[in-house]
Amino acid sequence: MIDIEKAVLAILLKRGGDDCISTLKSEYFQNPQNRRMFDAIYYLFTENKPIDAVTVGQEIKNATYTVSVSEYADLMVCTKQELDELIKKLKEAYAKRTIVQAIKKTYDILTKGGDVTEARAGLINTLENINITDDTAKPKTMKQALLKTMEWIEKQYILQEEEKLLTTHLPDLNDMIGGLMPQDLILIGARPSVGKTSLAMDIAKHVAMKGHRVQFVTLEMSAESLCIRYMAGAAEMDTQKVRTGKLSDEDWTKLGKVIKPLGELQIIFDDVSKNVTEIKVAAKEIKAQGELDLIIIDYIQLLHPEGRHDTREQEVASISRSLKELAKELDVPVIALAQLSREAEGKRPVLGHLRESGAQEQDADLVMFLWEPPEDELKSKWQAVRSALNNKGNRLIELIVAKQRNGMTGATYLCYIPGRTMFMCMPKGGDTGEEGHK
Repeated sequence: MIDIEKAVLAILLKRGGDDCISTLKSEYFQNPQNRRMFDAIYYLFTENKPIDAVTVGQEIKNATYTVSVSEYADLMVCTKQELDELIKKLKEAYAKRTIVQAIKKTYDILTKGGDVTEARAGLINTLENINITDDTAKPKTMKQALLKTMEWIEKQYILQEEEKLLTTHLPDLNDMIGGLMPQDLILIGARPSVGKTSLAMDIAKHVAMKGHRVQFVTLEMSAESLCIRYMAGAAEMDTQKVRTGKLSDEDWTKLGKVIKPLGELQIIFDDVSKNVTEIKVAAKEIKAQGELDLIIIDYIQLLHPEGRHDTREQEVASISRSLKELAKELDVPVIALAQLSREAEGKRPVLGHLRESGAQEQDADLVMFLWEPPEDELKSKWQAVRSALNNKGNRLIELIVAKQRNGMTGATYLCYIPGRTMFMCMPKGGDTGEEGHK
């Protein structure tokens, strides 16, 4: 029986390389010697150098590993069609080998008492990453790109007309960002206790009230803790009062009235997923049961890294990149909350304050910060507003759009009501009541 790996390499060597090289990967070759031969051929191909027995032999010699080029050079020559068929068989063999290895690895983990959820997520991730098809993305002509762009614009127009475009509950913010766009990675950063989770909850509730489905990944709080906040906000009660259970008959009546409408919201709390792979597995299961329109993650630094990394910065960079890929793959916006570094304490946040990795800034399409400005940072009008809000137990928070890949940056002031864990836009004219744009 023909050795498929050697046959493919021999043909590439005889043909002086081939465009199909770009569709092959080193791991497709099981035999270490064949893998080294391919690495040499691929290197010469990427360097646009001649590919023949002499150049490949020299490259292998330079790489300090031993392979006999003559073993390949004296093998067969075949047509392009026959080569394509051999490559197809090569990829199929790789896929079968990878699947078997993944199943064995999962079996070993489970028989040694490993975590079922992690083992399952790892297996699914491995299987999903086996891509042996040739339908890879290709460069587009201007005409092709324009047609795709017009399709996207038309889709956005229809969503806008039907009021199905994903937006927040904050009109001033919507005016700045235009909405929550599919495939966007959106970061909301702040120091602790400024209201990151509250803002995320507000956005999730607003989106769900419009009939959309939201996956809320909560790594810091339980689903029940979030529900306490939702119930308190909906019943216009203090969160601490609901949490401690010190309720009057009137309080119980208020809570009873909000249970049904809240229960109808399509918010799926995911307090199980611990890394991006598990989030993706859960998201696909949610999508299989219906639609999935938005993913919210609270918060990015609590996600467990996958794979080996030398530094924490590399771990966070890998997580950030994976979240962007998740948004693109599922075609939904992903909102990830982020803790800012201690350097941001007492300062107006800037992109450099994103904790542990500048990669977050690079991967994100939209970066927003929440900041409670001190009195001496405000103009006199806003000093009065801040004082009036504080007297009512509320807070003046600045929402800063620090980066927007496809739009302008800017800022707006919000009223934060901690007792009900909710935000609203400040009314036009500077009124300090609680009747702003909800």
